Amino acid sequence: MSFSLHIKYICLPYFKNCINSQVLTKSARVSGFFLPHYRADFPRHIGTLIKLYKEGKLKVSSDVGVGAANGPFVGLEKVADAVEHMYARKNVGKVIVELNKDDKSAL
Repeated sequence: MSFSLHIKYICLPYFKNCINSQVLTKSARVSGFFLPHYRADFPRHIGTLIKLYKEGKLKVSSDVGVGAANGPFVGLEKVADAVEHMYARKNVGKVIVELNKDDKSAL
């Protein structure tokens, strides 16, 4: 499979940065980011995040697949089910696969 990407940017007033028009015109989405790219922003925001968490205004969610069709996600054999659950956008929070307590690993 091959494709070409024509880089054309448009800027919308409510976005701080330009958004690639290819993403917008295809109703696609871009998710995720590379955290070290934002290292310079950490000091400015970490205090606020800690404060919000301590006040109960910032909630941490995790999804272990309890309500998933192929859940819960326990054991290495459930990794594919967990990834499929995530790609189907059915997760709430971070998807976690719990290792069986009986599993022996060299890690």
